Amino acid sequence: MYSASADCTISLWSIERKSIVKRLEGHKATVKKITINENAPDIVITGARDGDIRVWDMRKSSNDFKMSKSDPCVRVLNDCHRKMEIKKRKRKSLTNANNGSSVTGLTFLKYSYTFASTGLPDQSIKIWDLRKLGKNLQNPINEIKEHEDIFANGLTDLAFNNHSNDLYALSRKGE
Repeated sequence: MYSASADCTISLWSIERKSIVKRLEGHKATVKKITINENAPDIVITGARDGDIRVWDMRKSSNDFKMSKSDPCVRVLNDCHRKMEIKKRKRKSLTNANNGSSVTGLTFLKYSYTFASTGLPDQSIKIWDLRKLGKNLQNPINEIKEHEDIFANGLTDLAFNNHSNDLYALSRKGE
């Protein structure tokens, strides 16, 4: 069982021992979401108020509690839901329209290497494929942009129904 914490860590608990057996570190703000791949339970994805999504491969971790030499984090998607705006100058530059971004929803989809995320302030749902997350690639394979009526107040969570292949998004507006 995994738990997320305001101290920026994720803990793996042993139910039998009633204690933490591994602690994952790396986020710079409260960890809000954890999702585990049903088809590959060693793959864990976390999202936090720092705006980052971290992909963990627990097969790479050691049995050492501190895990100082074998960090299982295999990929960091930085500031995934930052809202960008283009300023007009001599050259176009992208700037962060809102100083803070946060991952508010994460869920694996039916296919074991695909997951969805949502966050603030960009108010979109992004679909990612773990197989395409190379060292220099941080682009989702698909993105559902904000819908002015439903997404206007932001999305707070995601859920996927494996039986019907439906992706559900919860908005602050309650629709």
